[in-house]
Amino acid sequence: MKRPLWMQKLGFRLQEWNYQRKRPIWMQKLGLELGQINMKKWLIYFTGFVIFTAGIPFLTNSKMGLSPWDSGLLGLNYFTGLPVTVWSNILAVVVLVLAGLMLKKFPNVFTMVSSFLCGVGIDAWVWLIGDKITLPPIVSYVLGTLINAFGIAVYLMADALPTSADYAMLTFCKRFKLKVMWGRIVVDCIGLLICLATGGYRHNLIGLGTVISLFIMGPLIQFFMNLLAKVHFFVVHQEEQETMAH
Repeated sequence: MKRPLWMQKLGFRLQEWNYQRKRPIWMQKLGLELGQINMKKWLIYFTGFVIFTAGIPFLTNSKMGLSPWDSGLLGLNYFTGLPVTVWSNILAVVVLVLAGLMLKKFPNVFTMVSSFLCGVGIDAWVWLIGDKITLPPIVSYVLGTLINAFGIAVYLMADALPTSADYAMLTFCKRFKLKVMWGRIVVDCIGLLICLATGGYRHNLIGLGTVISLFIMGPLIQFFMNLLAKVHFFVVHQEEQETMAH
């Protein structure tokens, strides 16, 4: 017997209520499958975010300079007077538009959520351990960089909601078939150029740590992703992860 029109539209069969149509983009990005959440994907994502933001207080304590992308944000802040949060959202929108044009598909607008989570995570860790870190600057910088890179690698393995900077990195990787480390270096160079163009160097936003981060963060993320790709638990979307890892 032929299904009624409303059942055809909803993808229901006469014998069973089974959702047959392709999931909408928002369901794919949020990990919703047949009415249930992919718990493994989101466990990896939030674990990575907790680790990633835990490294920020150590980097701040080192006083060796901001990361290239963050230096670009603060450079725009000093140049225009607009808050960093505003510029973070503006750049996030720019990244979304460019990503949509480069990949020729609707961008992942849920990356805006990551900006909020990132702020919450950083504020929480600064409140917990910000004034308790007494390590020498170089030790604090190295430890913070390792924690930061490992956390980014973990949450990227989930293929969920990257930050605007990491979404730009992944866009370059997919569009030009680049490894993660080269995509990260491209994005960091853009952030550094923004800082230089807005006169951020006059506000001591660029330091030795900024230059080191430009060349080491990408390879570190790549290294940790290669390691995690060998652990079955962290393999969520194997084909895409293998493409970026090798």
